[in-house]
Amino acid sequence: MDANTNTSTGFRAFLKKYGFALFFPVSILYLELTFNLFVYITSWGNVTILRTLLYILFSSIIFGGVFYILSNLSKNEKVNYAVAIVLSALTFLLFGTQIVYFSFFQRPLPFNSVEGAGQAAEFYSMVFVMILNRLYALIVFLIPLLFLIIFGRKFFNFKRSKLKFKGIVVATCVVAYLAMVVAVQFTSGEANGPHTYYHNVYDVEPTQRIFGVMTNFRLDIQRTIFGFEEQLGDDSYVELPTDDNTTGTTSKPITSPTPNNYNVMDIDFDSLMANETDPELLSMHGYFSAAKGTQKNKYTGMFKDKNLIVLCCESFSNLAIDKELTPTLYRLATEGFEFTNFYVPLWWTSTTDGEYVPSMSLMPKTGVWSHKESADNYLPFCLGNQFNSIGYDVYAYHNHDYRYYDRQMTYPAMGYDKYKGNGGGYENGLDMELSWPESDLEMIMETVDEYVNDDKFHTYYMTVSGHATYTFSSNEIASKNKEYVADLKLSESAKAYLACNLELEFAMNYLLSSLEKAGKLEDTVIVMYADHYPYALGKETIDELAGKEVDTAFEIYKSSLIIWSYGMEHTVVDTPCSTLDILPTLSNLFGMQYDSRLLMGRDIFSPDSNIVMLSNRSWITDIARYDAATGEVTSFTGAEISDEYVDTVNSIVKQRFVYSVKILENDYWGVVFGKVIKTEQQE
Repeated sequence: MDANTNTSTGFRAFLKKYGFALFFPVSILYLELTFNLFVYITSWGNVTILRTLLYILFSSIIFGGVFYILSNLSKNEKVNYAVAIVLSALTFLLFGTQIVYFSFFQRPLPFNSVEGAGQAAEFYSMVFVMILNRLYALIVFLIPLLFLIIFGRKFFNFKRSKLKFKGIVVATCVVAYLAMVVAVQFTSGEANGPHTYYHNVYDVEPTQRIFGVMTNFRLDIQRTIFGFEEQLGDDSYVELPTDDNTTGTTSKPITSPTPNNYNVMDIDFDSLMANETDPELLSMHGYFSAAKGTQKNKYTGMFKDKNLIVLCCESFSNLAIDKELTPTLYRLATEGFEFTNFYVPLWWTSTTDGEYVPSMSLMPKTGVWSHKESADNYLPFCLGNQFNSIGYDVYAYHNHDYRYYDRQMTYPAMGYDKYKGNGGGYENGLDMELSWPESDLEMIMETVDEYVNDDKFHTYYMTVSGHATYTFSSNEIASKNKEYVADLKLSESAKAYLACNLELEFAMNYLLSSLEKAGKLEDTVIVMYADHYPYALGKETIDELAGKEVDTAFEIYKSSLIIWSYGMEHTVVDTPCSTLDILPTLSNLFGMQYDSRLLMGRDIFSPDSNIVMLSNRSWITDIARYDAATGEVTSFTGAEISDEYVDTVNSIVKQRFVYSVKILENDYWGVVFGKVIKTEQQE
């Protein structure tokens, strides 16, 4: 009895003396561990577990110490207690927001996306469902805050501590920080290891996976506020190898260039360099002047003088295509070019980046809305501007709010002056029936007559009917089409997803019928692709629809690219390709004058080899694939892939990421063509 009392008293005394100083480090470590268990545990390897545990331990000590100091500054205990509750509540809010966001988007919430919170608030029902889906995690995360509120005054001492003790806390934080820096430095030799994301690359997904929520949030805020520029190191142009000398594995051959067999323009880079003093622009001129560009081929100009309708389809994928359920989509996917190795990477701000990449053939910049940032730039290679320049009538439509993601700015910049969205835009925009999501069929029915009788036209659609959430109770398009999928032996979310995409099926059927009635079907090319894979379905439902377990490193991004024209020969294309390659491919097919050196994607039909690049810098070529998260290299030929080949492709991928950002930041196309647009801010 006496022993138990003494132990209890001793423990109580310990808590009173040191408990408050330990509360934040312990609670943050608890939150980091539980977050990782909920989100990342299935993707951990042994080395990754040890590293992550080490980094989040250091991080917990650092942030825990800082929070303790901040909540121990006042002589008033009540003030210190209140500050501690506020800091604990903010920490809970950070972890809670991240896990809810991640459960839907499969990516961390970047700090810059806070600016879109007002727009996202429109989807309150979707947000509510997301919160319900992660309610169990939120309850687990709430435990430290509840403990502090209920038991804090009983167990902890909130009196201001002595300066000496604060000095010990600060010293501990400094030691933990230095230990983390040293631990990170030991990984500097890895191509995409912790050192890369801590110092050299701004990407919130691998940074959070490696270092935890708190360190990622700190780096994200720091880079957003103060800016971040990835350093190239060697900025000389690197060409994709045509063979792996170690294995003798051969890629597609490159033919000798002749003056007219490359898609390049007459750009005097020597003159540009002679008249440039800016070191960054000088390096860019040197890099692009060394590039060869992509070769013309038998498909160059195949669709010259035809009309073009492009649809970027919300959450579309090959999972939504079925011969019986969606015969029109099936027809389009299997009668034209059939791309069997096409990928839709998931970028940092999902849909807007998912539009930016195929529209610009550039990778987006982390930490900003790249599409919005590009609105002040000269964009000659965007399809709207290309078709405008040769006398086509050009249109763009979106069936959700016309201002969402600032499309009222980005679409005109791409050449779509006749842009109509729901509620505004050109000639007062579209007047869609109020629903969530809005109907693709209704959008096509309301717009097709505006252009179908034009002599030459190019039309761009951004659809929305395929948007989450995928339930019949919260999605009006899914509910509308429920009868068509009711008898399928699938889960509700799988059936709801298919029901949403039936609206796209009906829209495309109406579009083809309208083109045929107007006598324009034979003269029109249809192009369809997704903005991103349907991440809101959840991995289990994706596996269910695929009929197998889908690999999350690569296969989950595999999708359908439709390029179709009435009466064309069905052609299977197995070249590795992605949304980055759509713009140069269409420019080549329509015989446009463009400079392939200034784009980061490649014409899929060029005989040159191609690289699929995912947002975490994993890649796929016709020889091999490389998983940046694990460093694993998989050969497609059976032969061993040399380190030299992997290093070379990694260098090319890094260059294309960096130069994509440089093109955006410097309005480089405007610089090259002497068309730099001056905004009021620049002036």
